[in-house]
Amino acid sequence: MNAKAPIFVVFLMTALHAYAVESHIFQARFYANESQPYTLSQTHFDLRNGDTIRMERLTMQLDVQVSDSNAMGYQMDWMLSDFKLSTGSSILHSLVSHSTTAHVRYWINRYGVFAEFLDWSPLNHCFDSAMVQTLLPYTNRSDSAALLEVQRVTAFVQAFAPTVLRSVHLFHQVYGLGYTLQETVDVPTTIQGLTGDTEIEGIVRKKLIAIDAETDVAVLSTATIPDSTQWIHFLQQQTIPYYQPLILGGFVADRSSGWPYYVVENRSYELNAWQSGEMLEVRHQQYIQE
Repeated sequence: MNAKAPIFVVFLMTALHAYAVESHIFQARFYANESQPYTLSQTHFDLRNGDTIRMERLTMQLDVQVSDSNAMGYQMDWMLSDFKLSTGSSILHSLVSHSTTAHVRYWINRYGVFAEFLDWSPLNHCFDSAMVQTLLPYTNRSDSAALLEVQRVTAFVQAFAPTVLRSVHLFHQVYGLGYTLQETVDVPTTIQGLTGDTEIEGIVRKKLIAIDAETDVAVLSTATIPDSTQWIHFLQQQTIPYYQPLILGGFVADRSSGWPYYVVENRSYELNAWQSGEMLEVRHQQYIQE
């Protein structure tokens, strides 16, 4: 990575001052056995009239390693460890404290574009022993309070793997595409519905905000827009009142190496006085401060 890169606190900063480069195609320039340290976090929040009703934040150590490379592309490994959860739920806190390490292996082409997952099964097992220990006190209970806690744990574990896999896609979302400063690029995508088993077509509108010629850092913004007809049909099937999701994100990267410094996606949903949302962040530990 570029040793001159500055520290970023947030990705949506005032426009960078050096515009010597007007356009760019993002490309990975990784090396075999290269490794970069990140923090991966997921924050859930519920607001009512602007007041926070619930906030949970899961963080973990993420080491991204280039385990192999050739003329066709790169084999990448995500190593996940040191899980921490900020929550008011004691049972989820116990679950996360007993979790084990996990990893994901996947392949990207020589430009850095995601190609395929090779192995992500460990994501389904890093909470196996933790679930046994956490749910042991509820084994002989059938009351509604116990069932609610079991459901809470099950839902958390089932959501973990899809969250990490989505983070992988976000990590590689800009590679292989050409950008011109202040111009948008629309990329087809699919958006997961609230139930997790429904996919809705849409586009991701990406804009190259700035390229700093001195530090070789590029900043992009993203906005994900679902197909309105499919979205309304989905809500009608769920008997949910109409609302429009707001899905915004950003991407800060070292232009010369292709390694990201900061990746973020914020999904929020508003309905009357209520607002719920989720934010995914990948922060490079050497270049990004909380």
